[in-house]
Amino acid sequence: MAFAGAVERSYAVGTVKMYHQRVYNHSNGVLLIGLAPSHPALQPFRRVVAVRFDGGKRDLTKSEVKGKRKRGGIFMAQQDRLCDVDCDDGTSYTLRACVRGYLVEVNERLAEHPELLHGRPADAFVAVLIPKEADRITGDKSVIQERLAARLEADRAERDALATREQQRRDERASTRGARAPVADGASDGALAAEPPSATGAASG
Repeated sequence: MAFAGAVERSYAVGTVKMYHQRVYNHSNGVLLIGLAPSHPALQPFRRVVAVRFDGGKRDLTKSEVKGKRKRGGIFMAQQDRLCDVDCDDGTSYTLRACVRGYLVEVNERLAEHPELLHGRPADAFVAVLIPKEADRITGDKSVIQERLAARLEADRAERDALATREQQRRDERASTRGARAPVADGASDGALAAEPPSATGAASG
């Protein structure tokens, strides 16, 4: 891809810390998704030996956008799986889309040459996405950099809020189940009833 050859010069870069991945935003709004240097798969003691785009519910290698409105492409949410990465020590990692957008293509070269993930972003990008028109960030690189950082921070806050609400719902369900739990036969509400003195004990007193 022509625009993938100048990633280092012409793309603003943002990092999605929770996934250890990077988003590269071109001035035309196109996004490349890759790994951040902090990703566990890229550590010096570990080598990537396989990149698997199969195994998911959707065949991402068949995604194709058409026309100005980019119809036909698979729409990805931030947490959606792009691929799985296997390393030489037996560890595996799932790479995410990180942003919302239509999938233009995945980098199928990685399936044949997984070592490219250790290289420069122009070769190591995992996927190309195009956001909905209203969500695209275009213009001067410095402006894009600022807006991209704000977008990723807003997405992070949204994920945190959703996680908090989900945890609250789980806590409420657990509390409700605890309140409805039946009390065992012969047991009082958390206290043991004192045994009455035996007839023998009472008489000897």
